[in-house]
Amino acid sequence: MIDVRRLTIGDLCYFTQHIRQLDKLEFNLQSFQRFEDVLIDELKDTYCMYDTTDDSVYCIGGVTDVAEGYGGSIIWLLCTTQVEKYPLKFLKGCVKFREVLVKPNHVYTNFVWTKNELHIKWLKWIGAIFVPNFMNDSQQFILCDKKE
Repeated sequence: MIDVRRLTIGDLCYFTQHIRQLDKLEFNLQSFQRFEDVLIDELKDTYCMYDTTDDSVYCIGGVTDVAEGYGGSIIWLLCTTQVEKYPLKFLKGCVKFREVLVKPNHVYTNFVWTKNELHIKWLKWIGAIFVPNFMNDSQQFILCDKKE
């Protein structure tokens, strides 16, 4: 069974050993730093989707609130190779993950690397809307509560 919890050190260790290479590359390109150089305190509000039977991590993600007046928050997600091995489990778990991260009456945004096709498919599956302009092989998406 898939569940969601706050990120633990064990989850982070599993994640760094099993991160999808395209996700790692996308992170490096968009944040201008290696994931390995991220400070632990920057992950304090990070959540983990994991399998309760063996503690394998499917993904980590979170939301970063931005300055007042921007109109939204930055939402992000990075996956492990588990999502490719067990895609149906991952998609079923996404329902709960979305409930934890996406709050009613709130707008979320970020950029997705156009070469990370799995991320794009997943974003479409959870209802993201894509902004038509591209910037450096990245495309902005917007995600909000389905009730809006």
